[in-house]
Amino acid sequence: MNQLNYFIIGIALLAVLDLIRAILGRYAADRLVATNAITTKVCVIILGLTFIRGNFMYLDIALVFVLCSFIGSVNVLRLLLPPNQKELLSDIVEVPTHLQKAKIQKLDSLDTSNTRSDQ
Repeated sequence: MNQLNYFIIGIALLAVLDLIRAILGRYAADRLVATNAITTKVCVIILGLTFIRGNFMYLDIALVFVLCSFIGSVNVLRLLLPPNQKELLSDIVEVPTHLQKAKIQKLDSLDTSNTRSDQ
Protein backbone atom coordinates (compact mmCIF):
# COMPACT_ATOMS: atom_id res chain seq x y z
CA MET A 1 0.00 0.00 0.00
CA ASN A 2 1.30 3.40 -0.84
CA GLN A 3 1.04 6.55 1.24
CA LEU A 4 -2.09 7.81 -0.48
CA ASN A 5 -3.97 4.67 0.57
CA TYR A 6 -2.94 5.30 4.18
CA PHE A 7 -4.11 8.88 3.80
CA ILE A 8 -7.54 7.72 2.60
CA ILE A 9 -7.82 5.24 5.46
CA GLY A 10 -6.91 8.00 7.92
CA ILE A 11 -9.56 10.31 6.47
CA ALA A 12 -12.12 7.48 6.75
CA LEU A 13 -11.24 6.98 10.42
CA LEU A 14 -11.67 10.70 11.05
CA ALA A 15 -15.06 10.50 9.34
CA VAL A 16 -16.03 7.74 11.79
CA LEU A 17 -15.10 10.06 14.67
CA ASP A 18 -17.28 12.75 13.13
CA LEU A 19 -20.10 10.22 12.86
CA ILE A 20 -19.80 9.58 16.60
CA ARG A 21 -19.95 13.34 17.17
CA ALA A 22 -23.06 13.56 14.99
CA ILE A 23 -24.78 10.82 16.96
CA LEU A 24 -23.80 12.08 20.40
CA GLY A 25 -24.10 15.79 19.61
CA ARG A 26 -26.09 17.73 22.14
CA TYR A 27 -27.46 20.40 19.84
CA ALA A 28 -28.67 20.38 16.27
CA ALA A 29 -25.85 22.72 15.28
CA ASP A 30 -23.30 20.17 16.53
CA ARG A 31 -24.91 17.50 14.41
CA LEU A 32 -24.99 19.77 11.38
CA VAL A 33 -21.30 20.64 11.71
CA ALA A 34 -20.42 16.97 12.11
CA THR A 35 -22.48 16.06 9.06
CA ASN A 36 -20.75 18.76 7.01
CA ALA A 37 -17.37 17.46 8.17
CA ILE A 38 -18.32 13.92 7.15
CA THR A 39 -19.42 15.01 3.69
CA THR A 40 -16.21 16.98 3.23
CA LYS A 41 -14.14 13.96 4.20
CA VAL A 42 -16.12 11.70 1.86
CA CYS A 43 -15.48 14.17 -0.95
CA VAL A 44 -11.74 14.09 -0.15
CA ILE A 45 -11.85 10.28 -0.25
CA ILE A 46 -13.58 10.35 -3.65
CA LEU A 47 -10.98 12.79 -4.96
CA GLY A 48 -8.18 10.59 -3.57
CA LEU A 49 -9.62 7.58 -5.36
CA THR A 50 -9.82 9.68 -8.52
CA PHE A 51 -6.13 10.46 -8.23
CA ILE A 52 -5.15 6.84 -7.45
CA ARG A 53 -7.15 5.24 -10.25
CA GLY A 54 -6.62 7.98 -12.80
CA ASN A 55 -10.30 7.90 -13.70
CA PHE A 56 -11.40 11.51 -13.69
CA MET A 57 -15.05 10.63 -14.04
CA TYR A 58 -15.14 10.58 -10.23
CA LEU A 59 -14.64 14.35 -10.22
CA ASP A 60 -18.21 14.79 -11.44
CA ILE A 61 -19.45 12.49 -8.70
CA ALA A 62 -17.55 14.49 -6.07
CA LEU A 63 -18.96 17.76 -7.41
CA VAL A 64 -22.54 16.50 -7.36
CA PHE A 65 -21.98 15.10 -3.86
CA VAL A 66 -20.74 18.45 -2.55
CA LEU A 67 -23.63 20.35 -4.16
CA CYS A 68 -26.19 17.96 -2.67
CA SER A 69 -24.49 18.33 0.71
CA PHE A 70 -24.72 22.12 0.49
CA ILE A 71 -28.41 22.02 -0.45
CA GLY A 72 -29.11 19.61 2.40
CA SER A 73 -27.30 21.86 4.89
CA VAL A 74 -29.28 24.90 3.77
CA ASN A 75 -32.53 22.99 4.16
CA VAL A 76 -31.60 21.82 7.66
CA LEU A 77 -30.74 25.40 8.59
CA ARG A 78 -34.15 26.51 7.31
CA LEU A 79 -35.76 23.95 9.61
CA LEU A 80 -33.78 25.29 12.56
CA LEU A 81 -35.06 28.85 12.11
CA PRO A 82 -37.59 29.96 14.71
CA PRO A 83 -41.24 30.44 13.72
CA ASN A 84 -40.93 34.24 14.02
CA GLN A 85 -38.15 34.44 11.47
CA LYS A 86 -39.81 37.26 9.51
CA GLU A 87 -39.77 39.48 12.59
CA LEU A 88 -36.12 38.70 13.20
CA LEU A 89 -35.23 39.45 9.60
CA SER A 90 -37.15 42.74 9.70
CA ASP A 91 -35.09 43.73 12.76
CA ILE A 92 -31.91 43.00 10.84
CA VAL A 93 -33.08 45.10 7.89
CA GLU A 94 -33.95 48.03 10.15
CA VAL A 95 -30.51 48.26 11.75
CA PRO A 96 -28.91 50.37 9.01
CA THR A 97 -31.70 52.95 9.23
CA HIS A 98 -31.16 53.24 12.98
CA LEU A 99 -27.47 53.66 12.44
CA GLN A 100 -28.11 56.21 9.75
CA LYS A 101 -30.41 58.22 12.06
CA ALA A 102 -27.82 58.15 14.83
CA LYS A 103 -25.15 59.33 12.41
CA ILE A 104 -27.33 62.21 11.22
CA GLN A 105 -28.06 63.23 14.82
CA LYS A 106 -24.37 63.18 15.64
CA LEU A 107 -23.55 65.29 12.59
CA ASP A 108 -26.30 67.76 13.51
CA SER A 109 -24.93 68.07 17.04
CA LEU A 110 -21.45 68.69 15.62
CA ASP A 111 -22.82 71.37 13.29
CA THR A 112 -24.61 73.17 16.13
CA SER A 113 -21.50 73.11 18.29
CA ASN A 114 -19.42 74.52 15.41
CA THR A 115 -21.88 77.33 14.76
CA ARG A 116 -21.86 78.28 18.47
CA SER A 117 -18.08 78.47 18.53
CA ASP A 118 -18.09 80.66 15.42
CA GLN A 119 -20.35 83.25 17.05
